[in-house]
Amino acid sequence: MICQNCGKENPEGNAVCFSCGEPLAGTSASAESVTTEQVVAAVQAQPTAQPTAEPTAQAAQQATEQPASAQQTATAYTAPTTGATSTTAGATNTTAGAAGTTNATGAPAYTASTQATAPTAPAQPTYAKGCIGCAWDDIKQSNGWIGRTLLLGLINLVPILNWVVNGYCMRWARQLSMGRIESMPKQIFGNRCFVNGAFYFVLSLVISLIAGIAGGIVGLVPLLGWLAAIAISVFLCMFLNAATMRTAIADRLGAGFDVSTVWNALKKNPGSLLCITIVPGIIIGIIVSIVALIILAIAGVAMSGNIYDLIMMSSYYDSYAPYDYYSYGHHGYGDASGLSALMAMMGIVGAMAPALLLIYIITCFATAFQTLLVYRAMGHWTARYASDWMNDPSVTSTMNMYPDPQPVQSTPPVQPQP
Repeated sequence: MICQNCGKENPEGNAVCFSCGEPLAGTSASAESVTTEQVVAAVQAQPTAQPTAEPTAQAAQQATEQPASAQQTATAYTAPTTGATSTTAGATNTTAGAAGTTNATGAPAYTASTQATAPTAPAQPTYAKGCIGCAWDDIKQSNGWIGRTLLLGLINLVPILNWVVNGYCMRWARQLSMGRIESMPKQIFGNRCFVNGAFYFVLSLVISLIAGIAGGIVGLVPLLGWLAAIAISVFLCMFLNAATMRTAIADRLGAGFDVSTVWNALKKNPGSLLCITIVPGIIIGIIVSIVALIILAIAGVAMSGNIYDLIMMSSYYDSYAPYDYYSYGHHGYGDASGLSALMAMMGIVGAMAPALLLIYIITCFATAFQTLLVYRAMGHWTARYASDWMNDPSVTSTMNMYPDPQPVQSTPPVQPQP
């Protein structure tokens, strides 16, 4: 039996078309009398029949993966189809054929679209502590760190020999980029510590000359020029720290003068590098200044009597020296106030010499500790933000020519077998 509406062939006995749901010609069914049960029965009679309209790609894929049954209801977002019509105003959503579904209310159906999302950038790793905090923890957890720091301070008192202090700190800091987290090395003199300190001296000398020339040029501008000179000095100190770490890892002076590579690493996290450069110096400088003022105050009170005697002696010499001078006929040279003032000043400095020496020693110890803290923090900064240096052939080709000594692993004694 051919449906006059959609042209599909229906089996004999169907009151309605299995495809469009319209009453078939030659039957007594009408649109008002057709029920949902009759539509379902017609669909079940021809389960393999295809709808008139060509299904969309998504509907065909859904029909292949999961064939629809007559009792399956339409979802909120489905593929739009043609050839399936509304049965009754109050009927529920039914499936017509295997290609798609219709909405019983006649409202158009919509296909759920999957929106492509743009690839998100990889999340930056977060660290529990900053570089300075990690460096301080590394120093505290090293056995005998106070004694080694005091020894570094003593070495720092001697010119040229104090290059070992910078070299020692550089050799300890470079281990972090190599994946080695160890305590402070026990050996201070050795393993190219002096050579690395010499590398730092050359780098600092060149960058200091550049800072002096640039600061002198911009400093000619009143006020703003001095501010620009300070900014240039701070920036070059940051650059010096990064260049020193690259030199330490490569164990080669030329690696520190690779300006473009150092600049690319500096741009990754300049805020952290700025803190490493200036914060330890500010804190340690304030502490040393307070200690120096206390020492000078104590020394001044202790030496107040001697200073008073020197001042009185100077005044007495000023009052009587002209007469002695005149007696020898040296007119015009009788005023000895300048000479007496110089003698008084030398006496005061001599009396305060122990206090000044103590301040100098404390400053050397503080400088050694600051160097140790800054370069250990720079080691953490390099391992976090300049890890690509470990893939640079100009660094890896020379960094293991003089390897650092490995810590001795203690092995438990072997128990004799019975």
